[in-house]
Amino acid sequence: MKYRSVIRGCVSVAFLLLFFPLLVAGQERAALEAERKRILSGIRQLNTKLQQTRADKRELLETHALMVVQLESRQQLLDNLSQELYLADSLLAVVEDEICVVDMEISGLDAAYGALARNAFRLRLNKDLHAFVLSAVSINDLLRRIHYIRRYEQYRKKQARSMLEKQEVLSGLIQSRQKQREEKAVFLETIRDQKVLMEEELAKQNLLVVQIQKNEKDLLKAIDKEEESRKKLDGLIAGVISRSSAVTAAAPKAATASGNTAFARSRGKLSWPVSEGFVLRKFGKQKHPTLRRVQVVNNGVDIESTGGRSVVGIFAGEVVGVQFVPGYDNTVIIRHDNFYTVYSNLSEVLVERGAKLGAGAKLGSLSAQKPVLHFEIWQDKTRLDPLLWLSPETKKQF
Repeated sequence: MKYRSVIRGCVSVAFLLLFFPLLVAGQERAALEAERKRILSGIRQLNTKLQQTRADKRELLETHALMVVQLESRQQLLDNLSQELYLADSLLAVVEDEICVVDMEISGLDAAYGALARNAFRLRLNKDLHAFVLSAVSINDLLRRIHYIRRYEQYRKKQARSMLEKQEVLSGLIQSRQKQREEKAVFLETIRDQKVLMEEELAKQNLLVVQIQKNEKDLLKAIDKEEESRKKLDGLIAGVISRSSAVTAAAPKAATASGNTAFARSRGKLSWPVSEGFVLRKFGKQKHPTLRRVQVVNNGVDIESTGGRSVVGIFAGEVVGVQFVPGYDNTVIIRHDNFYTVYSNLSEVLVERGAKLGAGAKLGSLSAQKPVLHFEIWQDKTRLDPLLWLSPETKKQF
């Protein structure tokens, strides 16, 4: 009897150990599903933007840049679906193991209950219960026999209830197994469909690359022109920072000197300057996505959004620069102690130099012709990667 109790205890522990990964996997699945929805939303935005770009006959390089982001997003979606498929396989394996464990428990309970039934039958045949009770030799013996019979009947009922409960659990697990199999089939089909779409998009991109290569000379001139505009913007920002630093040099803040400013402590937590969009070009020196012999430099990030979209300041500060820069349209520079944020490609500006703004203050909006915000962050005269400063939670919308 002791041996059977030990087995039942081990089986119950095993069941709990199997059930716990199922709960954890459920949480992981919810996170993957949310990520999949975000990626799909981004792909839909990209498809809409590409249709608008082709309709507006925008520049080849810009169209190609959008297609590069589209393919990257499609690959992210495939990676996400592969993780979900792997998780579905893992969950299916866990459910199969749980079914085996519960099946084993039911078999054990069934055997034990059968033995009890046989014992009860033999007891009734060989020795009537009334006779068993009345044959007691003393009052204490009588009470013990009555107590024994009650305990015996309670134990039988408990075993019967336990078996019914386990059978219900088994039924639920079998349904869960069927659901996992169906979901796995859906993931496999979705992955196949996404791979077909990716091949189609890659073919379109290759055709565009051929078209770009035919116009390489003109495109190289356009890139050189963009580089000249970048240098002008660079010079403007450096000049504004120098003048701003000179004004505040007489009373430097200790927090600024130590780098422990409120802005510095907000690294990785700052909100985004536009509410919707996606990163079109990242920070730093990089090979041109199409003209591989060409290297381009980006001192910030380019965020593709929609025409008329509001641009807001990401942190409280003072406007120290408002100027039109050829190639970058209207530019606003805001100082946050020894940090500066730069917002370019604004079609209109709603703030003036010297204005003190709170976080989220509207600075202007993007034009319909070029709805790409160029955004930079500087610490004194050092350029920083904005993606390291903006909030990852918010970034998931981009």
